[in-house]
Amino acid sequence: MHVMTFLAISTIGRFPGVLLSSLFGDSLAERDWTAVGLSTGMTLGLLGIVYLLRAPLERYRRQYLMTEKEKALLKTP
Repeated sequence: MHVMTFLAISTIGRFPGVLLSSLFGDSLAERDWTAVGLSTGMTLGLLGIVYLLRAPLERYRRQYLMTEKEKALLKTP
């Protein structure tokens, strides 16, 4: 995987998780059950969206983000 591809995917992919886990942890420490429920719901909602969009995301990744070396590896039996 190309370094810039890895950095872009890891940065974009980690941000929601870090934000929501911080909110969740702070809410648990404060015993704010409404915020715990909301952060849990947001996490499940984001997971649902990614699950529903997995095929278009994979097509985009294969079309624009794969190196020629990766494409060659996938074509090799």
